[in-house]
Amino acid sequence: MRFALDSYPDIRLVIIETLDDFLNVKDLKENSDTRRKFEEFDQKIMRDHTHRASFLLLHHLKKRETDSAGDAILGATVLRGRTDSKLYLKQVSDEDPRRLFHATVRRGVGISQTLLQYDQRTGKSVLGNTLAQEQKQSAVKTDEKVLAEITEFFTNNPGTTFKADCLPTLSCNSDRARRIFNAALRNGLFEKKGSGKRGDAFTYRSIGLPTEEKRAA
Repeated sequence: MRFALDSYPDIRLVIIETLDDFLNVKDLKENSDTRRKFEEFDQKIMRDHTHRASFLLLHHLKKRETDSAGDAILGATVLRGRTDSKLYLKQVSDEDPRRLFHATVRRGVGISQTLLQYDQRTGKSVLGNTLAQEQKQSAVKTDEKVLAEITEFFTNNPGTTFKADCLPTLSCNSDRARRIFNAALRNGLFEKKGSGKRGDAFTYRSIGLPTEEKRAA
């Protein structure tokens, strides 16, 4: 590797696949042996070339979930300590083939968990929504779907109750359904009748979103 770096001064990126195969440590979980191999690699190759080239070391993550991303790095803790940046890439789930990327750095600003957008035409991936944004958008879409279900129910079944009649038909848990319904009720999407007492339960009908004429009035 050193010969190649010396022979080609225009090299700007060195990709090592994989770190375990390259270091050839007898026990990757053992800190002292791994640290010695890293130091040897640094002295013989990296330190004379890091002024012009970056070294990307591909490595595996543990199969089980961990409390922090750093703990997921397979092997000795020195692997985390001797690297400036950690770039994590994994599939969202067995059901979701999209890739989730994030980065932690010693200095500067890292990248929070972000979904990659893959362009099949160019073969390139770019950063898309963060996981937090995606979850928020997913929650909004779910709320909108549930509100549409409630609206459709009371449009087709005016004068019925929410708890006994509408709630069992909805595709979400009861707490979420109540929150969405109560917000819509406050916003005037449904008309309520009854006293809520025994024999006179609250009933509802859909009146939809206010029109421009109603708002103007």
